[in-house]
Amino acid sequence: MLTPSARRVKVSESREYPNLGLYSYGRGAFSKPPISGAATSAPALFQVQAGQFIYSRLFAFEGAFAVVPDHMHGWFVSNEYPTFDINQDLVLTDYLRAIMCRPGTWSALADMTVGMGHRRQRLHPDELLAFEITLPPIDEQYDIVTAIRTLESGIAAAQSLQVESQSFLESLRESLLVENGDWICRDDWRVVPLEDVCRVTLGFTKGRKLVGPIQEVPYLRAANVQDGFFNLNDVAKIEACQADHDKYLLAPNDILLLEGGNLEHVGRAWIWAGEVSPCLHQNSTIRARILNEQECSPRFIAWALGASPAREFCLDEATQTSNVAHLGLAGARQIPIPLPPLARQLEIADELDVARCHLVSAIRKVQRYEALRADAIDALTSGQASVHV
Repeated sequence: MLTPSARRVKVSESREYPNLGLYSYGRGAFSKPPISGAATSAPALFQVQAGQFIYSRLFAFEGAFAVVPDHMHGWFVSNEYPTFDINQDLVLTDYLRAIMCRPGTWSALADMTVGMGHRRQRLHPDELLAFEITLPPIDEQYDIVTAIRTLESGIAAAQSLQVESQSFLESLRESLLVENGDWICRDDWRVVPLEDVCRVTLGFTKGRKLVGPIQEVPYLRAANVQDGFFNLNDVAKIEACQADHDKYLLAPNDILLLEGGNLEHVGRAWIWAGEVSPCLHQNSTIRARILNEQECSPRFIAWALGASPAREFCLDEATQTSNVAHLGLAGARQIPIPLPPLARQLEIADELDVARCHLVSAIRKVQRYEALRADAIDALTSGQASVHV
């Protein structure tokens, strides 16, 4: 069904090589910055072809499998991304993609990985080739793929609605807060640094000394803080003492910002509603706690931190070392924030909250359709259900 196919190309210092990576969870390939022949230490790269099956040795355990799309034909990867030609007489490409993008498949393959530590386990090509799947006749594969495509068209429509809702929300925020590329400037508005309206503090550092009784508690890190929401699907836990609770415990209406990470993400923020309690925060995040809610609305500040003047300040202020950018506590405290009268703050926050509700509804629709697709693939490829076209 799969035949290893690696086209090795010697690296030339005078060339740049278009480069692709793979999303986890079966979400396909994405464009990465080109590889400079002068900068890379690799003596050779590997050129991929459209329609080949490709995977990441390191992230196979979490579903980093894909088929090379047409527009990435001739791009390059390292030897961490084995490629294979697909025997179309045995398996349809879309059927193979469906099989390999099932969580059940990832779990089974994860048991075949080797290496020390969860994030250092690799799936070798021989193990992948030894993995057995059930292959129905080609005509039945075609019927299954047709049914999956019908579901995927619904997902695409829902995703389009999500993109439109996101774009509307961002445009609305800009129209309410920004004028001519900067904060709105009116007689009853003023612009202040974040530290004037919030107590701004870093989270805990791992490896700190713990004194007294110790308890394992949840905490938020950079991966949990998104633009306009928290990702709480993977909340880690850490041992903490009472002093940690006193200093790093999150409270409803606290605002969390990213201190470090990819440059474009530094400073992104959202407001905590107490979804997990108790919950601490790590030093990859910065907490902003409103000093006086009679003067300043926490939700308004959370919305303002996502608007372009605040984002641009964070991009300019951040320092970058290697692949990690840092805003720093001093930088976070100086983020400029608009401060209209409280009544206007509440009006703006309410209007943006309504638009956000439409976005959340669109996101949940995508998630429902994706779950339906996953269930359908499991049922159809395992023989629990059949398709009649």
